[in-house]
Amino acid sequence: MNIKRNLHTVDRIFRLTIGLVCIYIGFFSGLLDNQMVSVIIGIFGAINVYAFSVASCPVYSVCGISTIGANEQETPLDEPKG
Repeated sequence: MNIKRNLHTVDRIFRLTIGLVCIYIGFFSGLLDNQMVSVIIGIFGAINVYAFSVASCPVYSVCGISTIGANEQETPLDEPKG
């Protein structure tokens, strides 16, 4: 599988932070009374943590968006840099 990076480091850190907060609110905090909303927020958080870990956003890929600057090389994740 050939996944191309399309997330800048700042975008990845933002996604990790938002993802962890959403997972906590959705699955562990009990702040929300509606269970369906809690699950949706938790899944949204899990998707953001996944995007952080693979440095690629599936929505960005479909739309052709990349937050990686021109000075950073867009390489597939399964190919070694060098």
